Amino acid sequence: MSFIAHQHFGTFKRRPVTNNNGGGGGGGGTQTQTFELYQVKESLGNLALPWVKNNTNFKPIAFLLSEGAIKKTYWDPVSQSHKPVSPPDYEPNKILNYLDSKLGDNDTNNAATNLANSNKVAYVFPDWEGEIHKNLRTTNLSDPDFLYSEKRFIEIGNLIRADRPNIIDGWYGLPWNTYYTTNTTLVNYNMPVTKFDKILAPMSWITPTFYLPFAEEEQNKGRDKTIKYFHYMAKLCIETAHRLGNKKVVPWVWHWVHPTNKNGFANMLLRPDQFADHLKILKDYRHPTIKNPDATPRGLDGVLWWDPQAEASRRHRYVSTEGKGGNQGGVAKLGTNTSSNPFGTPWIKREDLTTDADYDNMMITHYYPKVKAVMAA
Repeated sequence: MSFIAHQHFGTFKRRPVTNNNGGGGGGGGTQTQTFELYQVKESLGNLALPWVKNNTNFKPIAFLLSEGAIKKTYWDPVSQSHKPVSPPDYEPNKILNYLDSKLGDNDTNNAATNLANSNKVAYVFPDWEGEIHKNLRTTNLSDPDFLYSEKRFIEIGNLIRADRPNIIDGWYGLPWNTYYTTNTTLVNYNMPVTKFDKILAPMSWITPTFYLPFAEEEQNKGRDKTIKYFHYMAKLCIETAHRLGNKKVVPWVWHWVHPTNKNGFANMLLRPDQFADHLKILKDYRHPTIKNPDATPRGLDGVLWWDPQAEASRRHRYVSTEGKGGNQGGVAKLGTNTSSNPFGTPWIKREDLTTDADYDNMMITHYYPKVKAVMAA
């Protein structure tokens, strides 16, 4: 199999040629569009994963190729740790080894094993954030930093697909998440509308993040703000997918407020009914002009639900109840909104979630049934 050359890295693992004509995943545009819910299997807890498999039609089959399995690093003897090189770059063998670990080695002495592992269908979504992602957002098409970052994103996609021709892939977080549509700076991150086309055109799916940077309980926010944000992003991404060959659009979602929130709501768990409502908003969205082949209005093709609940070290961060003072602090902000108390009575407290099993049971009892109902409707 031939790969794009990475002259600045020298040699890396060779892979066997397969007899598959490639592809893997394709786009949207099926005769009957469906809306599916995907999850990252390895992020689900020991109780949550079997419950999902046995009681829902969710698809816990996605892999997130995180930046730790992408970035090239060097050993810093002072800090006694690995640090990313500057300017940021990627290490092909890291990526190939990750694929081996998830899909089986396709560089063995057994030709049949190599062929079988190479041709596995898999859902792999590379996620490289930090400086290189910032370069794509904040610079223009002719800027050397943009061109540098664009080239590496394209090469990584080509490397993955060359190694696993039946891969279904999508770049995490592109197009960029524009949650305040009146903020010209944020809007311009995706401008011109063709800004990321060279990166996204070879990918199977469009997979932006539709994470919530605010709580609806915040002043001047509310459900209308959420709807406006979701509809803006859905429209933008469907138009991108249509322009690039009618690809599927499957955004990443979370059931908590993003940690970048500055108003005391960072890491707040959304109420289960609220998160289910958000999924319904996304499921029901239809583009005003773009149609499916059967002439029905084009919608989203599903969501990728991110929740690394199996990681105990992060569980407490996600259910953190420390606010920034005033009535935004404490467990009350996990509550149900009422007219007398905008934060309501807590529906769950941090001290009730001391183990991974507690967290799994919370998901099984409160979140999964409501989400399942939305998906079945």
